[in-house]
Amino acid sequence: TKGMGSTSKKNIASGATAVIRLVRQRAGGRILAVKEFKKRDKSEAERDYQKRMLNEYCISKSASNCPHIVDTLDLVKDEKSRWCVVMEYCAGGDVFNLLHEKPNMAPDDIACLFKQLLLGLQHLHKLGIAHRDIKPENLVLTSTGTLKIADFGVAEVVQTCFEKDSHSCTKWCGSEPFWSPEMWKIKDDKSPYDGKALDVWSAAATYFCIRFQQLPFTAS
Repeated sequence: TKGMGSTSKKNIASGATAVIRLVRQRAGGRILAVKEFKKRDKSEAERDYQKRMLNEYCISKSASNCPHIVDTLDLVKDEKSRWCVVMEYCAGGDVFNLLHEKPNMAPDDIACLFKQLLLGLQHLHKLGIAHRDIKPENLVLTSTGTLKIADFGVAEVVQTCFEKDSHSCTKWCGSEPFWSPEMWKIKDDKSPYDGKALDVWSAAATYFCIRFQQLPFTAS
């Protein structure tokens, strides 16, 4: 990422497969977010590793032309040959942190956030994309309060332009508190479920979290 500008050593977010840093473009000084993928685990084949990264980039890039989806700009290798996805930086943080900063949001503000989430999901589903990991941590905000869906690490194309109907997803993914009932019923990695329906359920669970400051269900 040196060709793009100076990179911050501080991670602004970290997950199982990647960390996110900030970079300032040399030309213009615009601040961008760079998702730096961690090195391949020895248990994962090189082909599967590259396929996973390219899948995330291609899906997020194809969905970028929407006000409620984080804009994906490029896929590059840094000076240490690590793959990086370059994205717009949303300076308002994520909805999870917003819940801690503003625990008693006005109902109209909550409704505004939820409407933006649904508009983003509508855009994805029209493109035949199931996100499969909708939760407050994956919803980011611009400095002016626009909500955008982020992190397409487990997203899947469930309907191409050549298909009349959506096809089912397989494999467990996402976060358990936001799983739909169908996700809890699948028995193995080959059991089918509706990825778009999972998104709708997860969006409703997210609304509950924002509205009531707690998860809709407790662990049993």
